[in-house]
Amino acid sequence: MRRISALLACSLLVIIFTWKQPSAEVVRVRYNKNSPTLGIQEAVDSLSGKGGTVFVPAGRYILRCPVFLDASHSNLTITGEGEATILETDAYEYRLNLVADGKTGQKHILVDDTSFVKIGDGLYIYENGNDFGAGTVVRVTGIHGKLLALNSPLIDTYNVKNQAIARHIFNVFCAHSVVNLTIRNLKCLGNLRRTFTTSSWVGNSVFFLDGANITIREVTVQDSPADGIYIGGHNGVKVVDCRLENIAQRGIHLAGHRGQQRMGGTVSGNIISKVGDYGIYLCDNCRGLVLKGNRIFDTGFYEGPAGRITHTEEIPPADMARTGLLKNLLPACTRPAGIGGLGAGGDADNLIAENIIYRIKGSGIAFQRWVTENQPGRNMVIIGNNIFNVTGPGIFVYGGSGILVSGNTISRSGTGLTIKASSYCYIQGNFINQAGAGIQIYSFQSWVEKNIISHNSILDCPKAIVKAGQVRNNIVKDNYFLRSE
Repeated sequence: MRRISALLACSLLVIIFTWKQPSAEVVRVRYNKNSPTLGIQEAVDSLSGKGGTVFVPAGRYILRCPVFLDASHSNLTITGEGEATILETDAYEYRLNLVADGKTGQKHILVDDTSFVKIGDGLYIYENGNDFGAGTVVRVTGIHGKLLALNSPLIDTYNVKNQAIARHIFNVFCAHSVVNLTIRNLKCLGNLRRTFTTSSWVGNSVFFLDGANITIREVTVQDSPADGIYIGGHNGVKVVDCRLENIAQRGIHLAGHRGQQRMGGTVSGNIISKVGDYGIYLCDNCRGLVLKGNRIFDTGFYEGPAGRITHTEEIPPADMARTGLLKNLLPACTRPAGIGGLGAGGDADNLIAENIIYRIKGSGIAFQRWVTENQPGRNMVIIGNNIFNVTGPGIFVYGGSGILVSGNTISRSGTGLTIKASSYCYIQGNFINQAGAGIQIYSFQSWVEKNIISHNSILDCPKAIVKAGQVRNNIVKDNYFLRSE
């Protein structure tokens, strides 16, 4: 009886406690033609410091500046009605030259011409030719002659002598230091098919998000002049069931921060096509990520205005020209790639599984290393992927240590598997069919050593296993070389 009474008392306390908790607020965007974001920023700001959900009704929202998010917008969900909710960047682009240096922290710039500018316009400020990682995305809040007041301070110094400029290009979403953010059920469009202006991932990725616990789910991204989705930060990134098409640089770009916690999370169920550089790109301290069940195809080109096709140039390692033997094989490219950048910047402990990767003008899955790194990629598993119709290697392990490559199917590629400057890797149980060479093992700067390469099936490849350069102390055994009848 006492037990029943205690249970009833606990249940009553739970009911009372739950009843007292306020439900998360839901705000519906009210279309405002006078707002640069047509009412979306106002709805987001109404939840500042509280968290909740912003609902964007069906419609076409042509933005003149990004939707800005910061730490005050944490614990926020932005959701729409799927393909019927379209957020689009303004196609009208102009360029302004700075006539006075811009200093870090100031909230204004002096430019040569303001005749095109409207209050509320989004601008990307950078030094011409150096727009990769050092630009500021802002909104114009005032026009005073040739002086433009800005909504946020400059994050860097911009010099007139270095051709500092401001352009009316911007992200759809631009977030810094946000925590617990979810964006879902939307369609977002860049201006690639209309102005054919490429730019950096800072200035013109459709999504530029920085923070922790960021989720992008069931979102369509098209026509980005830079990356489709860029997420920088750490902890709990999720990009799930999205569709990315016609992206000039990288479909999904993930970057952790050195010296901080690793970026872990999940990238799964996405469909990525017509991407210039990489379908999925890992950069700088991506650790503990699961890349699973994505479909990536037609990487190495994208479309501009009037259907103009741009092809990405393959970049082979410099040492490929040093030997006639390897020169006869297709180059081991790291760009473009279906999944690329593995290893560079401290990437480790990632799982890449069950992805379908095809029609790639480069590698299917590619490691990358920076000049100062010796063994950048560590303790990764590449398993059960299906890779076919790629011009370079199906899988390129470069500078890896402790990499397991197992159970992958690679067909119709320049090379099935390439292993360069790597050690303690286990390459086993892969099926390679119709490649220029089945497995390629080579290096000219550091040793390829202490790897195990076994029980791989190599079918219809003119060269089964090719070794060149500094190769030693590897176990290569029990591989099967077959010719179809």
